[in-house]
Amino acid sequence: MADYIFLDTSVLLHFTNDPSNSEKLSRFIHNNDLSIMLNEYSFIELYNPNKGHSKSDRVDRICQFLSKHPLYIIETEKLWKMAIIMLPSQSYELPTLFPFPQSSPEEKRRILIGFLRAENWWLKRHPDLDIRGLNKRYRRPRKRTFMEFILTEYTEFIKGCEDKPIEEILITDCISIAKQAFDAAPIPNFLSALLYIKQLSDSDLLQALPLHCIALANWYAYGEKDKGYTHKIQESDCADVIHLSLLPFCKVFTIDKTMARIAVKVANKLGLSAQVLNHAELRNAIGH
Repeated sequence: MADYIFLDTSVLLHFTNDPSNSEKLSRFIHNNDLSIMLNEYSFIELYNPNKGHSKSDRVDRICQFLSKHPLYIIETEKLWKMAIIMLPSQSYELPTLFPFPQSSPEEKRRILIGFLRAENWWLKRHPDLDIRGLNKRYRRPRKRTFMEFILTEYTEFIKGCEDKPIEEILITDCISIAKQAFDAAPIPNFLSALLYIKQLSDSDLLQALPLHCIALANWYAYGEKDKGYTHKIQESDCADVIHLSLLPFCKVFTIDKTMARIAVKVANKLGLSAQVLNHAELRNAIGH
């Protein structure tokens, strides 16, 4: 298996904006023999269909950067499902949204831009990979924003668990994530998800590391009272928390300062070897 580096969307935006930083980051990736790992949420955050739009340049710039490196785009909910059905094994093939053929950087860039802009040639080849549908689905799951979910459902969930041990809270959250994974891909029947999950013991489910990472991140960000700092809820938290399901598979994991603090706690709790770097730490690592 390759050694992976996860690049948060904010890293891609800021570090490719300056040619010097972009070159240094490329050199860091190459010298450490790393492959870039992203997920569909990374592209939803970058989604921009308008070529003439002021944000169009950033799409071109980021696609140009990504095309220079080995790249894997993980399909998130299939990863969660794989982590469950392969238990107790922690070794399984990571599901990719779409594979890149052995192609030139120019062809890889064309594929990325076609996907990001939902260009006609791309949709004719891959009608099931329409980023407009992904964007609509993930921006407002169940017609509610992530912020609304955290402020209501998760907050109420935590209040109802005040006297419960942390492990029980994490298990309950893992079950919720597991249901979502089975409901989304590829089992369409929610009852099928419930029947499968009931076959697993609570301890089994916590061994599904992608789910455990998200449950811990939710707890550290929104549930834990004695954090020592205030976490201001933002709409981007939805993608950031979900990105953490990739943490067990990465050698280097880059993310913004607030979420980096949470990612370090998750990695330490689960004994993961990933090196978590916020923006400042990444600049030092690449020789800023």
